[in-house]
Amino acid sequence: MFYKQKLFFLILFFTAFLPIPAEAAQLVFLGKPVVDIVNDLILFLLSIIGGIALLMIVFSGILYTFSGTDPEAQNKAKRTFNYAIIGLIFVLISYAIIKIITEVSV
Repeated sequence: MFYKQKLFFLILFFTAFLPIPAEAAQLVFLGKPVVDIVNDLILFLLSIIGGIALLMIVFSGILYTFSGTDPEAQNKAKRTFNYAIIGLIFVLISYAIIKIITEVSV
């Protein structure tokens, strides 16, 4: 199971670095260039992911506030906060990589 997940993410990672042909920039779908549609979709997904990360950070703060003196609950809140920040960093790095690739190839 874990092997399939690793393979999926490796394929996804390496296909992101494939060059986009110049003809792809001229494709039109519903009167709008496909490149613009993909960029709009990426920005939309980033806004959703950013909102989820913000909610997770607030949720971890609430968990930490209500944990009192329970060290296990405090550690859970800290882990939640760390995972939210790490996920947000991965999203921002992937956005930067996609932006760099699309700027160079188009």
